[in-house]
Amino acid sequence: MSEGLATAAASSREPSWLTRERRRILYAFGAAVLLFALGAAVRPGFASADSVVAVLVVASFVGLVAAGQMFVILIGGIDLSVPWVLNAAAILLVTSSLGENGRAAYALLLTLGMGAGVGALNGLGVALFNVPAVVMTLAMNGIMQGLTLGLSGGMTCNACAS
Repeated sequence: MSEGLATAAASSREPSWLTRERRRILYAFGAAVLLFALGAAVRPGFASADSVVAVLVVASFVGLVAAGQMFVILIGGIDLSVPWVLNAAAILLVTSSLGENGRAAYALLLTLGMGAGVGALNGLGVALFNVPAVVMTLAMNGIMQGLTLGLSGGMTCNACAS
């Protein structure tokens, strides 16, 4: 009798390759495919090669930011200043290049310097002055938001499009 129960339990198990982690990945992949199909059904040009490339370019920026945030999280910290530092970097890069290719290197160095400076200030506040990381980076987020809105004249993307 116990042999029959053991056989029934073994046959009802999931395949060995389908672990809980792999199931989660499959669910996420399936959801992404479903959303892509839904987008293609709603917007005819959504599945075009140009559209996919544009989405991948934007996703690459998010991936770089996520990689940086991963290092902060791995050491047990948190950085809440990322959104407005990223916005400030974008605005600074565009405004300092003045739309000229010859100024691109200068604009890039200036932008990287700004990002490094903000990171150094966050690090000094947390390490040297013992300000909690949440407080320091949230305060820096507010400072960067104010500086970015000041530098851009408060213009939003909707204002840029018109």
